[in-house]
Amino acid sequence: MPKPPAPFIVLMLTAPLLLVTGCAAPSPHTRPVVAPSPAIHKLPRTARPPDRPPLCSPTCSANAAADILSWRDLLTQPTQPAASAPTGTTP
Repeated sequence: MPKPPAPFIVLMLTAPLLLVTGCAAPSPHTRPVVAPSPAIHKLPRTARPPDRPPLCSPTCSANAAADILSWRDLLTQPTQPAASAPTGTTP
């Protein structure tokens, strides 16, 4: 049986060893770079948009609330039965 050359056996044994040790150690190139978050400064008063006016004035809100309460009361109160139709009909 022919004997394989010695450098070939050494290469065959060292290749798997290098692959295993290369995967076991953490690489400094694969770590994510953590950057500090940027600071968000407030805009100067002249650069801010103007304040929005309220959607409804206080008197409008009070009147709307009173209307809603009256409508709710109308829906929850029992109603009187309607009068029956007349028995005789005229042609």
